Amino acid sequence: MGRIVILVFLGCLPLLPSCHSIKDDFHRRPGSVRTSLASLPQLELGSLLRSAQGSASLEIQALQQAQESGISPDGTYLTPRDEEAITLRLAVLRSRLGLTGKSSSSLWKLRQTTKNPWTRSLAQALQAWCLLEGGQGAKARLVLSKIPSSEKAQLEPLISRMLRRIQIGSPSLPPATKSATAPRFAILPRSSWHNRRAVPRKMELMGQPTRITIHHTAMAAPHSQNEAKEQIRLIQRNQILRNHWGDIGYHFLIDPWGRVFEGRELKYQGAHAGDGKTNKHNIGICLLGNFQPGEEGASPPTPAQIDSMRNLVRILSDNFDIPPSQVFSHRQIRPRATFCPGTLLLPKIQQLKKDLAVHREILRKQRRLSPSRLGG
Repeated sequence: MGRIVILVFLGCLPLLPSCHSIKDDFHRRPGSVRTSLASLPQLELGSLLRSAQGSASLEIQALQQAQESGISPDGTYLTPRDEEAITLRLAVLRSRLGLTGKSSSSLWKLRQTTKNPWTRSLAQALQAWCLLEGGQGAKARLVLSKIPSSEKAQLEPLISRMLRRIQIGSPSLPPATKSATAPRFAILPRSSWHNRRAVPRKMELMGQPTRITIHHTAMAAPHSQNEAKEQIRLIQRNQILRNHWGDIGYHFLIDPWGRVFEGRELKYQGAHAGDGKTNKHNIGICLLGNFQPGEEGASPPTPAQIDSMRNLVRILSDNFDIPPSQVFSHRQIRPRATFCPGTLLLPKIQQLKKDLAVHREILRKQRRLSPSRLGG
């Protein structure tokens, strides 16, 4: 009887999965991490805040699969540092998809459970970042204040960028009173043009902006500063009442005198580029005027408008790390559907992108020379 039991047991051994066979199954599984995740995130800002591998949704699925299996793409077992880095990275990716509440909660939990001081500081900084994306600037400031001063230097430039965004009480509006290139540059609040009340339930949170699109109103340029405000109110009224949108579609508007007005709050996805896909993470800037030759009321943009457009784009690029390749004219996005923003403005946008590339290269060299440690 004993021999029979032993033989039956030995006969079943090939059916039992070994560690090696588990890993092989993990690598062979359709849609596995190996096919959609090049490498695991590391406990450093550069790795945690990098662009998504493929898409945010696919990377989230891959990271969750790695968490569940406990195995990395190279077949090794996850270490505690790997698991913490995955939790941090998932929070960043979910926040970019608008799931800021879920991201903030997971980061708060990690702060309470980790024994690694560096992980705790990273989680605090990223929790503040997620709170900012969700429009909770006061809570973000409180979280930032609890980061040990010895760790703050290692979390630059993220800390400084977040503090600049908190200063004016809006999660995503750039500094309104200071600019290295235009000391008098300012962004006028919505109340300055006597806006209608927005309808938040008809809008979606935008998350982290990744691109900028420039438009014109295709209306004759206003003849007075008061008329400029009237035009903005008219645009908002039509887009709310006729289009049934939650607010004016553009995030910023620039009049012929170079005044920059806040339009739709930047925490909300705009309605300016064409559809939900082209509007996603897309900041809309609109210059008042018609810049298409041959059309009624057409005239060139003013030098003041061009200066303000250049300074605004530069500030947005610096704050949200938007490269020149992600600055578009509306016509670039929908070439068969529109002449916007007009032939007279297109060369100015091209020059803006060239100037922005030079500006970002200078910043990159300065940061490379600046001694800072991002890892822990």
